[in-house]
Amino acid sequence: MLTPAGEQALAAGKTIRVASPVAGEVTDDLARLIVGRWCEGKGIVFDPAQMHIESAGFEHLKNIQAGFDGAWLCFANFEGVEAQQQVVNRPIKIILVPVTVMVRKDKVFIWHVMCA
Repeated sequence: MLTPAGEQALAAGKTIRVASPVAGEVTDDLARLIVGRWCEGKGIVFDPAQMHIESAGFEHLKNIQAGFDGAWLCFANFEGVEAQQQVVNRPIKIILVPVTVMVRKDKVFIWHVMCA
């Protein structure tokens, strides 16, 4: 999930704050890779350092209402529906990034990232 202001900040080369229930090197790198591919598809130049990911639990909408620019590890069929049904203080743009992923014991492969 990404707020319109978060998308604009990325496009302007600024840093955004992203809430994650499990911030850590592996998941953070995966988030940056997916957002980087999404940005590339949108014609936005992206530097992975633009995403500051913080561990903030699973309450994604509350985190965005509290000032985060986005939330990572969200599901369109759960948080996406909730965002559309709730009236929130900040408009939430939901970026659907379908991803085909294969995980092996020693490696994660990302085959396809679509830009919606």
